[in-house]
Amino acid sequence: MIAFYHKKITCEALSSFFSERALHNIVKANLRQDSIIGQLFHNEYHFDNNKISEGITYIQQQKIMVLDFLTSGSIKKSWHALGRLVHSAQDFYAHSNYISLWIDSLDKKIPQIEDLSTLDPKIIKNPNFHSHIAYFPLDFIGLLPGMAKRVKVHLPLDSHANMNLDSPESGENFHWAYHAALKRTIQEFSNLKDTIVNKNIDLLQMFLGKKND
Repeated sequence: MIAFYHKKITCEALSSFFSERALHNIVKANLRQDSIIGQLFHNEYHFDNNKISEGITYIQQQKIMVLDFLTSGSIKKSWHALGRLVHSAQDFYAHSNYISLWIDSLDKKIPQIEDLSTLDPKIIKNPNFHSHIAYFPLDFIGLLPGMAKRVKVHLPLDSHANMNLDSPESGENFHWAYHAALKRTIQEFSNLKDTIVNKNIDLLQMFLGKKND
């Protein structure tokens, strides 16, 4: 997803829980994943080029880092790990065909946000489930303003240009990718919160930025 929507989703999901300073650090780390190095050399950050299992492993690693940093007193680093975690979780829906497979599974029923499952095992195990492939250089030219429509016709259907749900310009399925990413961000935080509470309730207050770090 483009930076505007990564930030919007993260703030919508987490702003009522975290302090302003904590949220600033979470968002900053989230957006940093789309640096040139992150875009070119870390497919696992974004589930690009069919790196599905690598992306899932990366998310698990960031969860462990959140807890390790938090228990060692490195609060800011725990926020950064959360930002990286939710960036990948959000891109899972924007850079794969998860949403289209979910809509297909409804058998022509009208999609409803409350029915949107963020990790349906039937979809994950579907042999047709995949993420986009980045084709050089056209896919990167397509990221330039006004160039997306011009390059799409010259790229395969599994290209970033044809598959991405990064913004409303990507088509009507962006709406569902947005809400799946929002649900998933809330779920990831909720799971982390429960784990932290089981360890030490004071750690949660530090994580939320409610205590000095």
